[in-house]
Amino acid sequence: MGSGAPSPTPFEPVKVWAYLMMFFFPVANIGGLYLLYAWRGKRNNFKAFLISLPIHLIPYIALLLLMLRM
Repeated sequence: MGSGAPSPTPFEPVKVWAYLMMFFFPVANIGGLYLLYAWRGKRNNFKAFLISLPIHLIPYIALLLLMLRM
């Protein structure tokens, strides 16, 4: 103790953020699917869902590719 040696498990905030986002984006997509189901029968519901789908999926896929490179 106190030898000044580096910690065996350093804290890496970028990796922690990436792991947290890996769980956040699917939860957001589940929320979108829930709204699609809950608001079924409303006008333009499916169209709005399809428009918002790439907004959720593109960051998730990009993050997944980043995670595979780490």
